[in-house]
Amino acid sequence: MLHKIDCFIPYENEEQIAGTLSHLQSEPFVGKIHRLEASPFLTRTIVDMAEKAEAPFVMLYTKTWTLELGYHALDRWLTIMEDSGAPLSYADHYQITPDGERQ
Repeated sequence: MLHKIDCFIPYENEEQIAGTLSHLQSEPFVGKIHRLEASPFLTRTIVDMAEKAEAPFVMLYTKTWTLELGYHALDRWLTIMEDSGAPLSYADHYQITPDGERQ
């Protein structure tokens, strides 16, 4: 399978990143997963991402809580990106509160 997405995720410590890594590693379209130790909003970080990216698409996750993707989320996202030819897209999210409520 061709890996079409390189992922960049914020890194604080192993505990913080473990769940997100597990989810992304189980996705068939994900190629390399890069840990961002600096803010993803800094110009230098963006330049570093551009230099490291090898896949046709890049996913930048900016939150430090665990990423849990919806059913076939990356597959659907790739279809939209490939069909539209859009150079950039944004995905909103739900946050799970400590009591398990989805907001």
